[in-house]
Amino acid sequence: MQKPGATLAMIAGILGVIAGLVTMTYEEPGGAFEPDGALTLFELGWGGLIASILVVVFGVLAYRAVKKTMGVLLMVSAALGVIISGTLVSLLMIPALAGGVLATMGIHKNQKDLEKI
Repeated sequence: MQKPGATLAMIAGILGVIAGLVTMTYEEPGGAFEPDGALTLFELGWGGLIASILVVVFGVLAYRAVKKTMGVLLMVSAALGVIISGTLVSLLMIPALAGGVLATMGIHKNQKDLEKI
């Protein structure tokens, strides 16, 4: 469960980076009509971009993690992405959060657990 969860989180993070860039490009049309709304979209795009990059990094680290720390950090960064980003990135952070849960549950406490299987 660890590797599929990390893979799911990495895919969601990569798509989240693309969604963050798309959110940031909406600054131009909004800037022509309402400067305050464009700035908000631009900030949401940066928030989503940073959260998505963190999800990708922690997904890569959780792929071969021995401790549950990377899975927990992956879940925290995905939850942060849901909170501080736009709608597109928030929708992609939900599978990343599920991937973090799977990656955390897939890590065994010690080698004795592996020998029992």
